[in-house]
Amino acid sequence: MNIDVILDELISKGILPADVKWQVSHLQGGTVSELYLIQNTVGEKIVVKSNVPALIDAEGEFLKIYEEIDLVPNIMYVEKTHKYLVYSFIEGETNLGVIDKKQMLKLLVEGLINHYKITKKYNGWGWADDLSSSWFDFMETRVEESSILLADYLGEDDFKLVQDLIQNQSNLNLKPFLLHGDCGVHNFIFNGKELKGVIDASPVIGHPMYDLVYAFCSSADDLSKETIDYAFSLMNIKDEYLANNLYKEVAIGLYFRLATCLKHHPEDWPIYKKGWDYWKAIV
Repeated sequence: MNIDVILDELISKGILPADVKWQVSHLQGGTVSELYLIQNTVGEKIVVKSNVPALIDAEGEFLKIYEEIDLVPNIMYVEKTHKYLVYSFIEGETNLGVIDKKQMLKLLVEGLINHYKITKKYNGWGWADDLSSSWFDFMETRVEESSILLADYLGEDDFKLVQDLIQNQSNLNLKPFLLHGDCGVHNFIFNGKELKGVIDASPVIGHPMYDLVYAFCSSADDLSKETIDYAFSLMNIKDEYLANNLYKEVAIGLYFRLATCLKHHPEDWPIYKKGWDYWKAIV
């Protein structure tokens, strides 16, 4: 995107005041996204993000629905053809390394996940920009995609185990909540050791447990039963199925994370593999 053209557009539309000088710097984006930080001389900071229109539309919807949540950036503007969106900048740090996972999950559950809402906008499940016909179909596709990456690292028995675990979800009567979808430590903003923000949503239509398990598995430290039990105890949105199948959900989520680890952070494989052996024995 041409950030200078966008800056002029935001000023002309009154999104940004014209009587101050704005400075632009490029931020690290995702695979297909571009991010820019725009700040002025009085300390105001905003983020401009471009991506494919379907993703911008979905992320804009997420930010709008949860605009009163402190952990979520404030949405300021979504371009009418969904070429880009503008939201507030959350001060803090990312990639802290070792974290207090119990405390992080507590703040995440109480500050975001417990406030998730049912959505009627989407006719399907899974990725909001590429919906599946059912939650089971979405999860089955994720298992198959992960198994391709893991084929040379895990045995056929591991793949079959996860296939068997997701069969429990084939007849679930879930309510369609609008989830963050990429709710991991790589998208968390910290002030000191305290969670202050959750950014870069890739919205998913599903059950809030998906985001909790995602967050739990998104770092290799403290993948213990005690920690997920504690976080789950804080959830307001839960049901009998999840209460009886929590550990199975964690094993499925960890299988997905193993594939992500190999693709993006292969140096973390040994500790994730140790975590997988631990959870495989549990389920």
